[in-house]
Amino acid sequence: MTYPQTTILLLGAGELGSAFLPHLSALPNAHITIGIRSPSKYTHLQSPNISLTAIDLTSPSLSLAKTFSTYDILISATGFGADPSSVLKLAEEALLAGKIRKEQGKGKLWFFPWQWGVDYDVIGDGEGMMPLFGAQRDVRNLLRRKAEQSNVKWTVRVGGKQVQQEAWSIEHLKEELDSAPEDGIKKYRLVFARDGVWWEMSRTVNKALGMNMMDVETFTRSLFSR
Repeated sequence: MTYPQTTILLLGAGELGSAFLPHLSALPNAHITIGIRSPSKYTHLQSPNISLTAIDLTSPSLSLAKTFSTYDILISATGFGADPSSVLKLAEEALLAGKIRKEQGKGKLWFFPWQWGVDYDVIGDGEGMMPLFGAQRDVRNLLRRKAEQSNVKWTVRVGGKQVQQEAWSIEHLKEELDSAPEDGIKKYRLVFARDGVWWEMSRTVNKALGMNMMDVETFTRSLFSR
């Protein structure tokens, strides 16, 4: 039996989007389209199963939703620099795309919103310090309410990088922020030190599923053993 090709739209080709490409391109019977504002800058990413298309996420929602509806899977890799309002706009467009697919007799749109490894239900917007976190929480709540009726399946995928670590107390971080209340990095540090952005290993999905993952110590040791 021949199965139809799965079409995937990947939004973004920066550090995050590029990291996905080797894994997505290895999927059987799938074609990946990278949606970026200036395709001419990314021609080196093209291959037999990877193509480029011009997409401006500030475009009108109906136009974007119609584009999204032509794909089976929509993956957002817009990254941490996204405007808080844009992530909710994209989620609403994904829901509209799912409705369009339903009207056309197509299956559900599978939407992967961009999310950091944070429990947004706990941390919210970090007491006003991280508006993007609040927007990510709103994205989850919107999808919980409307995805099923909108013909959308959604999966939270988190993105981030390993960084050098140094132990600072929450009190130290508060003092640092008090000295420069408008410093975005110091806000970021304090928010990430509070509950909702870390959890016990026993509560992780990889532990529950028995998936072996590389921890920080193993990664660091590998750097020095090369």
